[in-house]
Amino acid sequence: MDKDVVIQHPVSRVLWCKPALLVAIAALFVCVFSIAPNRALADELKGFQPGPGTVSKKDMGGSNARHKGREGYLERWMLRVNRSDGGWMQLSFILTNLGPGDHRAVVDIMRLGHGFGKPDTKRVFSRRSKKHLKPNWTVSSKDLNIQMGPSFLRKKGRGLEGSMKSWDHQVRFTVSDHNVAWKPGNGMVSFPDGGEYRTQILKTHAQFKGEERRLDGPWHAFQGTVTVEHAVTNLMFYLLANRMLRAQGKAGPYTIHFQEIYTPEIWNEERFGWLVVTQGSKVVASSLRASAKPTRFRQVKTKTGSRHRVPVQYVVSAPTDAGSIKLTVKTRSSVHVEDLLSALPKSAQLVLRALIQPANMYDRARLQLTLPGEKRTRKGKGLSVYSAVYER
Repeated sequence: MDKDVVIQHPVSRVLWCKPALLVAIAALFVCVFSIAPNRALADELKGFQPGPGTVSKKDMGGSNARHKGREGYLERWMLRVNRSDGGWMQLSFILTNLGPGDHRAVVDIMRLGHGFGKPDTKRVFSRRSKKHLKPNWTVSSKDLNIQMGPSFLRKKGRGLEGSMKSWDHQVRFTVSDHNVAWKPGNGMVSFPDGGEYRTQILKTHAQFKGEERRLDGPWHAFQGTVTVEHAVTNLMFYLLANRMLRAQGKAGPYTIHFQEIYTPEIWNEERFGWLVVTQGSKVVASSLRASAKPTRFRQVKTKTGSRHRVPVQYVVSAPTDAGSIKLTVKTRSSVHVEDLLSALPKSAQLVLRALIQPANMYDRARLQLTLPGEKRTRKGKGLSVYSAVYER
């Protein structure tokens, strides 16, 4: 694996750690996880609060100026693309401050699909990640305008345009403007001592037109639909959550987005979830109190040997003033299992695996949606993503 590959998870910062620092990190983890759950601390947590849900220009901009001095800062603008040729992509612009003096920007391209311009070939997975150090990146705090080396993401009218170059893979694209930009209420979960997690959906199942190439080869056009998300935290991930569950997709005319954060034991495993249903440029229903109840699991073993109990069927209940939104998710095949320790040196894996086993599991899913006050259930397809820090 290329030495500049960066796994999109705060723990991946140890890719650049020295052995002595690994020992210090291990000691830190032991110290953190030995802290008894504290109800007083947990009482300081404040979940997503009611609000208009509108996304401002400033929401779309970068938060690095506000968080650059805080260890644990991670910010990501992420585009998940369902390609009309049956492929899938995740395109990310990432900012981190996960080590002393570290202010890295990362361009990350994940792709599952046929060969470039070769629709009859077997679908394969590839990933290219390129880091940039100051002064080779800039991010506006007033609007969506990101530049990382030759790569960029910015507004174009009411839509978006972007270009990404990561080693031998280049992508350039536009995203249509017919859409809802939405955040769950005030868009923030507050933690003690100024800790926070913020999230917004900038595009919901919008039209995506792009072209890609390898090295300086010919460009190959493709299209599809895309969801664009923006999230930022100033907490190390092991303090933010011990796992996260997300689902997105279409059911009939409706677009669905769901997310639930399961906080670690130190916060008494509080859960914060939301669900929004949109149609075109309209929010049909939303809830800031969504929660999932898994009914079936599968066991996943990652490259470094960690095992995870992954939900493959779960029911989301999301109360609203008009009644409850019900979403049933059943996964049908795996897109990718991302082992976040696999890129590290063996010595680092041995130290960290005894404490954490971070992984992301991406699964195709079938969705069933019932809106408040309705008996009709609409069926569709989408993606389920389960993220875990520890074995279960």
